[in-house]
Amino acid sequence: MAQGWWVLGSLSSLLLFGILFSLLFDCVSNYVNVVDFKVSQSLDFSEVPSTSYYGVKPIQLTGFKVEKRAGPLVEKISFNATYVDIGEVRAPDLIYGSNLIIAYMKVVSGKGKKRVRNYILAPSVMWIPYSSKHTAPRWFVESVYNEVIEPLDLESESGAWNSGETLLIVVEFARDDRPYFDPTDGVGFFYILLDLPTGACGVMAVK
Repeated sequence: MAQGWWVLGSLSSLLLFGILFSLLFDCVSNYVNVVDFKVSQSLDFSEVPSTSYYGVKPIQLTGFKVEKRAGPLVEKISFNATYVDIGEVRAPDLIYGSNLIIAYMKVVSGKGKKRVRNYILAPSVMWIPYSSKHTAPRWFVESVYNEVIEPLDLESESGAWNSGETLLIVVEFARDDRPYFDPTDGVGFFYILLDLPTGACGVMAVK
């Protein structure tokens, strides 16, 4: 049974990789300016510039920040997501119909992987579920900015994310799936894709 779960997990990862990079390719084909960003210890992660689009219903992803880490392993990140398209996303659609997919470097074991100091690393990709409970991995909305109408309350599944409003999204990673990110040594990256049932999507790359 354990071997079966391992195979299923590997197939799921490959499928998610395919979905993620296919969507990234589609977005880049529409002139998305993905951030090629090398950071130093003195640089504020919130200075990551926004992503721009052509021919895509956009979500602007900005303000990437590492909220919590254990050495080079990241426990929690956050970023802003602004709904630029006209209209709204109802709370249930945001919870059950959206996809948040993140690709990053992960500590693994095995041959043929890239070794950094005492770690063996390989690219990984994960679909992050929404959850209001303290379980990881998960994403949740910590704050809503520029809110004017229909206050968004994901816990009660009421309200909506309207055009021009910005969500502060927090992502928590499980202990065994923490990203390796050491920008001072130029190791690690984050590719973030947020895809909504309305057809809007946002992409951010940090490396």
